[in-house]
Amino acid sequence: MRGQVPDQALSLAADKGMYYGFAELRLRFAPVVHLDLKPILGATQKGFDGGLGTALHLGRLAGTQVSLGLEYIHGIGATGSFRLGWRTIPRFPMGFTLELSDFPGESDVALRAVYDVTYAPSEWLALTLRVGYQARDYTLGGPMGGLAATFSF
Repeated sequence: MRGQVPDQALSLAADKGMYYGFAELRLRFAPVVHLDLKPILGATQKGFDGGLGTALHLGRLAGTQVSLGLEYIHGIGATGSFRLGWRTIPRFPMGFTLELSDFPGESDVALRAVYDVTYAPSEWLALTLRVGYQARDYTLGGPMGGLAATFSF
């Protein structure tokens, strides 16, 4: 994750970011209550750094659910998210996510609203389409989109 962060004092853009990896652990307290824990470790221009992430899922992960997530990476920033997921059409799970973030640093808060739909033709393959809108500082913004393929084994 890399980004250009404006430095107001110097009127320059500073390169900021981290090359990182994470592990994720899911704890199931009940069939409809799950907690994800995510330790993060990475390398920056100044050395090693890290952070933590967590998400609370209420509902069935393969059905209707609500998720609240938080992630903090030292020196980079924080992100909070709210997601509503549902599965009303077989093999087509859908969701809507709202995300607030100050990544990649001490800049203005960014907002992202994303709708996603996944087509799962088999147990090992899922194709996802994401569309939405993202904005920073209420003046910069625009549409966003993406495609993803997930392979499970």
